[in-house]
Amino acid sequence: MQISNKGIEILSHFKEDMGMAIGFEKNGYLFNYYDAEWQQMPKVAAILEANHVNFQLLGPDQVEARIPGLRCGVDHIDPEVRELLGLEPIAGGLFGADCGSFDPSQATVGYFERAATDFAARPVVQLNTEAVALTFDPAGRADGVKLRCGGTEETVAAGIVALCTGPWTNKLLERSGLPEQDRMPIISQKRMLFITDFPDQDPRWQTIPLTSIDQGIFFKFESGSLMVGKARIDAPDSLDTTFEPDYYVEEINLVMQERMPITARCKLKRGWARRWAPAWPSWSSPASTRASTAPRSAGAASRSTTWCRKPTSCREASPPGRGSGPRSRRGPPRSNPAPGRSSGGPASRVRRSPG
Repeated sequence: MQISNKGIEILSHFKEDMGMAIGFEKNGYLFNYYDAEWQQMPKVAAILEANHVNFQLLGPDQVEARIPGLRCGVDHIDPEVRELLGLEPIAGGLFGADCGSFDPSQATVGYFERAATDFAARPVVQLNTEAVALTFDPAGRADGVKLRCGGTEETVAAGIVALCTGPWTNKLLERSGLPEQDRMPIISQKRMLFITDFPDQDPRWQTIPLTSIDQGIFFKFESGSLMVGKARIDAPDSLDTTFEPDYYVEEINLVMQERMPITARCKLKRGWARRWAPAWPSWSSPASTRASTAPRSAGAASRSTTWCRKPTSCREASPPGRGSGPRSRRGPPRSNPAPGRSSGGPASRVRRSPG
């Protein structure tokens, strides 16, 4: 959380410090809870306060006032439907006021432009290069990376190795010879994002925070439309990115229109799928184990999803509720509607040239 706080500080002053506008907007994150999870909130709040996180605890009336059409109760839902979908009343919400979104592609360009002018050893980007394995010194410290490009392999020695491989992380660590107990608490899941129109003309849609409701469904304002998403929690450890339009109708809107009846009018415009790499911390609430029947707890998952086919279509997402979220200013990438299809791990690397 302290790293996320530092990240928010950096992003807030990025244009002044780096000379590059990244469109950082603090719209906030709102994670909603059923009663069982909400009872644990005092303990979670103490952790957040100890780490100087800017947050608010909202009651049901306050949640409904922020989100058009959302009903925290369940009396309006048919009892059979309520039981079938496992819906419960929302007891409260955790709102992270400093959380928001930014354009990571622009941020990357800003860093590279600064590095190209301020350092003698300029960065080099090489595409279509697979990270085959890490190398380690006798003390077990990572000291390099074995790479493969066009059938040719080379090992690049390094004083510091940054592991930025998202859902490929554990596959890379396994190929590097690390036993299972030394790998990351990460699983790779497919998450699909859908762009719909707004259900009505309520002006609050323009300023809603990223909001998580039942069964891990979340939504946010996105370039004049509503973006709705959910991970396929029934298919863990999958690198598949096939887009499934029916998933919105059969799995997402089926639940969403019960919690927010006005969303039954939302018309699906487009969408895409990508990889999501959640990691569950030990202090997360039971919602992380009840994701099929309850709102996911705030901070229960760290998203480290990255796709990179060329520099202009890189996207990276940060931990929800504690940092900055994904942003695509025009919906899915124009030249890559289903990013991340390439196999064999991340398709680019960065290294410093010798001079």
